[in-house]
Amino acid sequence: MSIVKIAYVVTHPAYQVDGVTRKIRYQVEAWRRAGHEAEVFFITDEEKGDPPFSARIYDRKATGGRAEAYRKMISDIREYAPDLIYLRWQYHRSEVTNLSKEFPVVVELNGDVLKTAKLIAPTSLRRRLTYYHTRLTYPLLFRQAAGFVAVTHEVANLPYVRKWNHPSHVTPNSIRLAEFQVAPATGAMQLPRIAFIGQVAAWHGVDKIVELAKRTQGRIEIELIGASASELPERPPNLTCHGYLKPEDYLPVLAGCDVGLDGLALHRKGMEEACPLKVREYMACGLPLILSCRETAFENQALPDWVLQISNEDDNIERFSEEIVRFTQEMKGRRIPHRHSAPYFDVDVLEERKLAFFKECLSTT
Repeated sequence: MSIVKIAYVVTHPAYQVDGVTRKIRYQVEAWRRAGHEAEVFFITDEEKGDPPFSARIYDRKATGGRAEAYRKMISDIREYAPDLIYLRWQYHRSEVTNLSKEFPVVVELNGDVLKTAKLIAPTSLRRRLTYYHTRLTYPLLFRQAAGFVAVTHEVANLPYVRKWNHPSHVTPNSIRLAEFQVAPATGAMQLPRIAFIGQVAAWHGVDKIVELAKRTQGRIEIELIGASASELPERPPNLTCHGYLKPEDYLPVLAGCDVGLDGLALHRKGMEEACPLKVREYMACGLPLILSCRETAFENQALPDWVLQISNEDDNIERFSEEIVRFTQEMKGRRIPHRHSAPYFDVDVLEERKLAFFKECLSTT
């Protein structure tokens, strides 16, 4: 494959270490390891600090405001002269949309942007206006896009994505497995232990975690990362709440568990398919998986024997708690080597396929 020069355009807090900035770093480093050129162009409102990786940063709060930040970024992109712009979807800015008249633009879609905007619209006048603005303006970008990269098949098949008949590719979220070590197997004396990363939000299903703990007392223990004990005063004794932890603090907790549990209530958001970062972190530690939603990484493939699929329905704990206990007990002491999980989750594997898609987009423009 010939070298592709990529400008990655993002609007996000540039100095924040979170799932978005980790994903961007993983992608760009994978492209460079594959022999391509890539530069990140960050539009941000955040105060200056130490960015998590090298990037060109444009502060909308600096002198000159938004207009100057976008003007400078567009000028720098033109000077960089990429073969292709990779745009993490953002609310409409004419300066960014107009770049598609000069360079092929592939748009990354990380969710149902119209549905999300509609869900939060009732909470404030500003968000209602944002929703109507999004509905009116998204076609300006989508019509001119060279292609779409979606994180799930559900997103790729949304009517307002498919209607443009542009090339599309599904790349679920990934992780750089080489940065992690598979954790040692847990000791035989302790009860089987389940890890769950989630907050007290309806679609995370923390209420279901409490119910699962109640049904399995004396048989399994659950480590809950992201919700504090004060938020769950009625929790049973086999449920330990760690509250918010940074990755360097919660990875040792994961390492002490036998199984990683996905979110249990995405049905409350009307979602059937997902590719959450926490599942990738479970895999980085070598944990077998319990999934409720369809995991994009396994779509159209037989599930490995280290994955238990339960239903994505309101009564899934009532129906599957005994199956969860059985699976967790069977998986105790088992670790999944990275060579087995890499085809599904490793960034180098998945980004190689995306780079081939970039070539396809370039060949049709």
